[in-house]
Order: sequence, then C-alpha cells, then structure tokens
Amino acid sequence: MRQQNGKATIRDVARLAEVSVSSVSRYLADPGSVRAYSAYRIRDAIRQLGYEPNAFAQGLRQGRGHTVGMVVPNLEFFCAKACRAVSDYFYERGQAVFVCSSDGDPAKEQFFIRQLQRQRVAGLIVSSCGLNPVFLEQQARQDIPLVLLDGDDPVPCDLVSVDYQEAARRMTEHLLQAAQPTHLHLLLGEQAAARTHLCEAGVRNALPAAGGPSVHSHYGCRREGRMPAAAARVARDAARGKPGVLAFEPEFLEQTVVQLNQQDPALLGQVALSGMAMSNTCDKLGAGLSCLVQDAAWAGVTAAQALHRRIHEGAKNEPPQVYRVPVRASWDE
Repeated sequence: MRQQNGKATIRDVARLAEVSVSSVSRYLADPGSVRAYSAYRIRDAIRQLGYEPNAFAQGLRQGRGHTVGMVVPNLEFFCAKACRAVSDYFYERGQAVFVCSSDGDPAKEQFFIRQLQRQRVAGLIVSSCGLNPVFLEQQARQDIPLVLLDGDDPVPCDLVSVDYQEAARRMTEHLLQAAQPTHLHLLLGEQAAARTHLCEAGVRNALPAAGGPSVHSHYGCRREGRMPAAAARVARDAARGKPGVLAFEPEFLEQTVVQLNQQDPALLGQVALSGMAMSNTCDKLGAGLSCLVQDAAWAGVTAAQALHRRIHEGAKNEPPQVYRVPVRASWDE
C-alpha cells in the first residue's frame, strides 16, 4: 500500500522485493550487509517504485542526522555573512543548515540548542551571546560535535574567533595616538560575557600608566535604548573635550554614527571613532573611520570546515583547536 501522498514507502519496497522491512533498512544503510540476490531484488524494487529514502529518518536510525544546526544572536552584519558561508559549504557537501536566531537571549540560545540536539543534527555551530559558558561546556561534552564562532568562552571545543584582546589593544593604541581623546567610550556586549572582559583587558593594556583619558564602559549595547543613551553621553563629552569611541561590534559602530548624526551632524567631526567593522562599513557610512575589518566569510568557512572534520573525519576525540579570524587595519591602507 502506498502513502496518501503517492510516494512509495519502505514497506512497499519490501513487499515488491519479497523481503523483510529490516532487510531493506539494512540495505539502505549498507548494501553489502544483505545477500547478493536479496540486494538485487531490493535495488530493482527501489527502481520500479521510484522510492526515495528519508535521509533524515535514516540519520535518526544511525544516530546522526544529515542537517547541521547553527545558533546566532542575530541575522545581520557579521553573523549574516558567516551563516551564508556555512550554508554554502554544507550545501556543496549535500547537507542542509538550519539557522536559529537567539536575539542575544541566553534562554532562547539554550532552547534552540536543545531543540536542535533533539532533532539529532550532525553537528552544531554556535555564536553565543556570551552568557551561557556553563551550559555550552556541558553541550561540548555531548556526542554531537560543537564549534563556537565569534566568542571566547572557556568551552572545550573548536573555536573560530577574532583575538578580541589583541584587537582592542591595537584599536586603543591607534586612537590614542591619532586623536588624543580626553574621554574614551567603550561600546560593549553584556558585562558578564567573556568577550567583554577580553576587550576591556585589551584597552587597559594600551592605556598609559598615568594621564590617560577617562574611560566609560557602556554594556549591553544590543539592548533597546542602550545605544541612544551611550551616544547622548558621548555628545555631552564633545562639549567639553575630544571624546573617542571604541565600538566592539560592527552594529555598534554603525549605530553610533546614526545616533550622533541624528543629534547633530556636526558631532561626527568632533568625535574620534574606531571599532570592529565589516569590509563595506566605511563606504556605507561615508566616514573616514579607523577600523579593524574582520572577514566574516573566512570565519564561516573555517567554522564549517572544523565541524565537518569533527563529523566526518574521525577527529572527534582530538584536542580542541583555536582558529583566529584575520583582521586588517583600515589605517594601514
């Protein structure tokens, strides 16, 4: 009997081939595990019926699916390009990528990871909000391979990320030399995130022992209302000195330009801006910014390669690797 949608089932194949359903299942997993004549009959039945195996169901029976899960904080800027690179990589290898956006919410991040694990995905790539280190450490010890993208949480799995401490040091040193700001504003993610701590450490390493600018950290800049408040503080400092801004994510940098321009277009000429950027950030904003440009496509491809290796090349038990995303300084061009 056929399914209502007209597609042949594994039972149809077994009936036509005059073998058991388990024999067909074994044949689909490993043709050599079935006697030659039975394999011939099964193969002929599959051809006659036009049977298409359910790859996902096969993956469940074998303990691993044919899809890859990806959880990111948003589908813009760095994450968007990285997702596209990951999707293209696995598409070329016959695997689909299922992408979930957590909106930077640690509860949503956990929910999506658990749901993807229940679907028995072949592996996971996670760009974390930075507030789930214990949970991610637990997941890294599960059977499903995990690769972290664009973070520095202390998790025992492969990591693909910018060296944020070194990047922060380089940006701070350049801004201090080029603009000599009286105030320095740091636009950061969540205060408890590992990446935030690394960025602040890099800034501290670049500050002079005495006589440097006053430093103001603005945490949680992804949250609603945080960027306008930070820009307002920068504008106030512009009235009494030369403020500098270090934005540690491309969206923070773009939002700073937008917010300052909305308050007073003249402010952009009074504030020294620097930050992490995408390749088209300076052209898009029309401003001569001093940025460190990160290659999101390289990060995505590298994360995909690392996960593919863990899934398919028997590298599951090898020590975790760190892959540093290359950055280039716009001020050197």
